[in-house]
Parts: sequence; structure tokens; C-alpha cells
Amino acid sequence: MSKPALFAAALIGLVLAGPTSAPAQPAAPSANAATLRLHLVYDGRFYVKVLELSLDQDIGTDSYRSSSQMKTWGLGAVVSKLNQHATVMGRIDGGKIAPVSFAHQNIDGKKNRKISVNWSGGDVAIAATPSYDTLDDPPASRAQKLAAADPLTQLVRITRASTADGPCSTDSHFFDGKQLYDFDFARPRPGGEVEPRERALGLTNPVVCEVQYREVAGFKKKLPEARDQVLKSPIQARFGQLGTGGPWILSSLKAETKWGAAVIDLRQLSTSGAANN
Repeated sequence: MSKPALFAAALIGLVLAGPTSAPAQPAAPSANAATLRLHLVYDGRFYVKVLELSLDQDIGTDSYRSSSQMKTWGLGAVVSKLNQHATVMGRIDGGKIAPVSFAHQNIDGKKNRKISVNWSGGDVAIAATPSYDTLDDPPASRAQKLAAADPLTQLVRITRASTADGPCSTDSHFFDGKQLYDFDFARPRPGGEVEPRERALGLTNPVVCEVQYREVAGFKKKLPEARDQVLKSPIQARFGQLGTGGPWILSSLKAETKWGAAVIDLRQLSTSGAANN
């Protein structure tokens, strides 16, 4: 079974991971009432549980820090080892959320490649150890990299979304140090009744939208019709707010793949600090 099959491509790009050293980092958000701290744990199921993802966000008034770990579970760990870690630090200026440094690594006993990405001076600097043999066809351009953000920053933007449609109101451009891809959001709509799982976690005001994944650059060359062959239909993304008017939280992702249905659900949530940052 391929790696995309394990988590059914529903989290392609959303949670690429890996801590390494990175220069020019902004100060971490200070521990005060204006800092929102979230700890989220997700389970990925493909017939059975095959994936676990933990995500931590510290979001202050002028900076943020986030980290994640994603690993295969049970049978998933037997057929394909995945143990990815990621960190990002960035700035918040006038509501604009921008990454400064992002790093990730997959520890699979093979290449264990470390990648760091730094945004500075109108450019994006990338270091990979071991280095890539090729940046693939076509590679991401400077303009594309500058217009995109790392997956963890995009999740911070989701948390701080301020429109009525929440995270379903805009499209997102992701860059992980090599691959650049888009998630196109469409058809935002009320999510109906709050699910018992969501109610227990303190989520309200569910919103649902469709998300279309598109490979843009940094991938092996494929025919257009082969670029999203894993997915049979758009991803169904469900979000809720933490309390009344609070930050937006990804509640679940559901996708139909050529191997069957895949679901990623939020199972644990803890928070401290500002309820609505």
C-alpha cells in the first residue's frame, strides 16, 4: 500500500513535518493572556486506524509558533513507515500571517531527509540534507514560492479565519521546500447539527466545504488527468469554532479514494490563553 493510500491523500500537504535548526526565527509568542495555545490530536482511519497526527499552535498578537508530528499506526506502520515532524515560526503584522522559517523531516530509516525553508528579503532559501537529485518538472518558481506558505502556517491561517464562511472562503497555496500545491475551497455551507464528538470537544457553528487538491510544481511530470488519481472526489472538510465566536478548528476530513473511504477526525483538544485571538 502506498503512503498516500494510508492517509488517503486527505492530508496531502496539510501536515508535512520535521524539526531542524533554522536561522532568523522571530521570538516565540510570550506566555500571556493574549496568546492562544492549542493542542490537537487527530486519528486517520482507512478501514481501521492507520494514522495519528498531533498539532500544537501558539498564536500571539505579533508572532506564532506551531509544530506537528504525524506517524503511521497499527497496520499502517507495518505496510509503510511514516514518522514526520515539523516546526514553523512566523510573524503576524496587521492581520497578515507570514512564515519566517519552516523545517520538516520524515524519519523512515531511509534518507531521513531534513528540509528547512526560510522567507527573507523577498526570497525563499531552501536547504535539504541529503540534497534532492532533481526539483522535478517543472520546479517551483521564485514567484510561486513567495506567494505560497508552508502547511503549518496555512493551518494557523485557518485557526484565525475571520469570515462567516471561516476557512472555506479562500484558496490556499502550499510549499514544503520542494513541492508546491493548491487546495481550492468551494461550496461553503452550514454543517448542520453539532456532532456528539464535536460537542464534547467544545466546538460550535460547524461549516463544511469541498476542497480540491491540485499539484502545481515540484512533482514528477505527469499527465494532467493523473495528478490527483488518488482521489475520486473532492475532499469534504468540516470546521467548527471553539466556543461562541472563537478560533476555527479543523474537525474532520473525508475523502473517497480509489482504495476506499478515508476519514481524519479530531479526537483530542486542549486550549489555554485567548479564546479569540
